[in-house]
Amino acid sequence: MKFIRIAVIALFVAVASACAAGEQTDTAEAFWSEFRQAVAEEDIQKVASLTRFPFKTRGVHDAMPVVTYDKEAFVEIFPLILNTEVPRQLEEGSMTLKQSIIEKKSLGPKDFSADDQLWIGDFKFDETDEGWRLSFVYW
Repeated sequence: MKFIRIAVIALFVAVASACAAGEQTDTAEAFWSEFRQAVAEEDIQKVASLTRFPFKTRGVHDAMPVVTYDKEAFVEIFPLILNTEVPRQLEEGSMTLKQSIIEKKSLGPKDFSADDQLWIGDFKFDETDEGWRLSFVYW
C-alpha cells in the first residue's frame, strides 16, 4: 500500500511538471513569434517593449566588460546589433544577427538553458513577472 501511495505521488509530480513545462513552452513560443515579427519589421519600439532594462551586452569573450543600456540607448544600439555579421553554423558564409532571428522559426528543448531562461544564438531571454523578455546579447 505504501508503494502504491508513493507511486501515485511520483506520477502526480511528473504530470504536474510536464504541464508546467508545456505552459512555459507555450508562453515562450508566443513570445518568440512576437519578438521575431518585431525584428523582421524593424519595429525597434516593439522590441524595446519586449526587453528587460537595464539591457546588457558583453563582447564575445567573458573577460570583456558588461555594458548596460537604458531604453533610450537600447533604441539607438539595437539596429547595430541586428546588423552584426556572424558565421553560419551549418554552412559556409555569414549572416546578420537579424537573419539568425528571422530564420529561427520555432523553439526547441535545447533553447531552454533553465526553466526561466532561453538562449538563442547570442541572445538571452528571461521569463519575468511581465513575461519573457530579451535581457542580454553577446555583441
